[in-house]
Amino acid sequence: MLDEHARLRSLLNDAIAAMHVSSVDYWVGMGTDEVVVRGETAEAVMAGIDAGGTAGFAVVLEFVSAEPQVIVL
Repeated sequence: MLDEHARLRSLLNDAIAAMHVSSVDYWVGMGTDEVVVRGETAEAVMAGIDAGGTAGFAVVLEFVSAEPQVIVL
């Protein structure tokens, strides 16, 4: 199960990197069907994943902030 989570996390990170830069915060998630769902809330993303019916047993969610963190060294 941990391998599946790592695989989905990697796919989701790639999908987030490929998305256009947004001026608003959003949630994004993916189930084992590898369909990316984006929404304003985690609940909306989970509803979208559940609506597909093929999410499987593993789901990853991530909050994407419009204001990325900047670390000044």
